[in-house]
Amino acid sequence: MNYRTLLKAHKKFIKSEPRYFFYDGYMNSKGDFWCKNGNVHEYEIKKLRYFIRSWDPHFLGNVKKLNQCFKQIHSDIKELKNKSIDQIDLENEKTKRCIEKIFNLAARCGKKNRSERTDASKIIHTILPKLFVMWDKAIRNGIWRKQKKLGWKKPKNEKFTGTEYAFYFLPLMQKAANDVIKSYEKEHPGARKKTINEIKVERSNYTLAKLLDEYNYVKYKLKKDP
Repeated sequence: MNYRTLLKAHKKFIKSEPRYFFYDGYMNSKGDFWCKNGNVHEYEIKKLRYFIRSWDPHFLGNVKKLNQCFKQIHSDIKELKNKSIDQIDLENEKTKRCIEKIFNLAARCGKKNRSERTDASKIIHTILPKLFVMWDKAIRNGIWRKQKKLGWKKPKNEKFTGTEYAFYFLPLMQKAANDVIKSYEKEHPGARKKTINEIKVERSNYTLAKLLDEYNYVKYKLKKDP
């Protein structure tokens, strides 16, 4: 993927999706609560819940379960806090199992027997926005259709879990991220140290992981050419 394509997708996303500003509002107001001790103030959880429901009004996560989730994933999140989608070692089995665990715990923040597969990615992205890429049903299905030739099979009953997220989706996103970086460096020799910071959009808090989500959203959800 060329970096210019990614930036074009960002512009189409902003133009086509009126809810984009909810992300800006939440990310600019949230605190770094996760990096302390896992005990999250109720006010922070309510802000997160409001953000998720702004995109998914059917989200059933409550304050108690979200707080429990943060306590459970706290130590694993600390292990990954300095990682980004382009640099994390996704060939490492331990790392992928760690991500799988984080995702699955986040997905249990709703009612019993309901897995919040889409909103789990939103939750963990807001904690580590440089690393975790969001997805939704349209993105999952679109990617799985595209990857059939590689032997990928959709999980039975479309029960996507942390396994698919950590072992298939994120490595694919990492490849796309590194393609973006390489295309930028090709046009800007010697830019490696500042590459990620130089691939800028109007909103400075947008990470490469966020831009990849927007590309996927435009392509698979809006069904537009990025």
